Amino acid sequence: MKFKKTAIILSILSVMFSFFSLSGIAEQKNKKKEKEEKIYIPNEVKSLIEEGLAARQSHLDIPFEIVRFLYLPAQQNVHAVFMLKIKNADLDFKPLIPNAIEEKTKNEKSAELQKNKESQLESSQPIQADFKFFAQIYEKKEGKVGTVVRESYAPASFREESSSFKPEEENIYSIGMPFPPGDYLLALAITSPDLSKIGLQYFEFSLPDSLSFQDKLGMTPVFFIESLKQHEQPEILTQVHKNSFVFSTLEIFPKMQNIFSPGEPLDIFYYIYGCKPDPETNQYNIEIQYQVKKGEESIVKFKEKSFSFPLISHPLPVLKSDNQPPEPSLYVLEISINDKISGHSFTENIEFEIR
Repeated sequence: MKFKKTAIILSILSVMFSFFSLSGIAEQKNKKKEKEEKIYIPNEVKSLIEEGLAARQSHLDIPFEIVRFLYLPAQQNVHAVFMLKIKNADLDFKPLIPNAIEEKTKNEKSAELQKNKESQLESSQPIQADFKFFAQIYEKKEGKVGTVVRESYAPASFREESSSFKPEEENIYSIGMPFPPGDYLLALAITSPDLSKIGLQYFEFSLPDSLSFQDKLGMTPVFFIESLKQHEQPEILTQVHKNSFVFSTLEIFPKMQNIFSPGEPLDIFYYIYGCKPDPETNQYNIEIQYQVKKGEESIVKFKEKSFSFPLISHPLPVLKSDNQPPEPSLYVLEISINDKISGHSFTENIEFEIR
């Protein structure tokens, strides 16, 4: 069930105190599954990856672009999320074939299929794209590409209605995987089911070690939430998601561009590294202050707010002192974090637009 904005905070609070244990269970099951069934990347894809590795040579049979990289902490690992943009026309959506057609002779089926395809496109019928994701991840040490540390495969299938289908429309597709902290190179391939078309891109990424924040604060990439779905179980195997990604038991639909309408709240989400719990109560005491700035001018300043857990999510109503939204323009959200237990502080600036 999709959450309304008023229910976001309640769902986040429930996840805050469970996501470490749940993600740990998911990772253990993932490791067990990988031991039982090793994933092999087909030779056609693997050879293309290795041929283009040195020059990071992309392959554009299926054009796509990795447009955003996010990560969130998981037990002993970091959950990495890769979000890529693909045009509908490049995914070869086709009308679904009724079972009755399958039973006809080859010649009859060919003629009937063409007729059926035209009929389906005229009357709103489901059309479907089937494709495959293959990921080969290399470890990087001292700036050099090392050995392959992981291979992953995820089939994908998505439907649209022919009457509302827009070939030029672009959607965001995501895959998420846990990794140990470190530096990596991702070779990501998207293929047709028969491997006749292959799209390939390379992407370098780094994941922080939580132990490196003993005497300082840091934070994951900040993003804003469009909506949420709550799932009963964490995702075990790598899956492809459209316009969303999964973290623990949450399916999160982020704003891909930080663009808001006047009066729309900023539903923010991030994790703070390096916060210390009180040694006596084991409770955190994190103080955060936000302000919206345009250049050096402070347009909106929020009262300091305390948090008892370093996973942060809540709406920020962007209203001036007269209770009116700022005029449409580009702004910066300044986030000032003070860990009252350790005494460490940190400031981050996030650009956004009111349009």
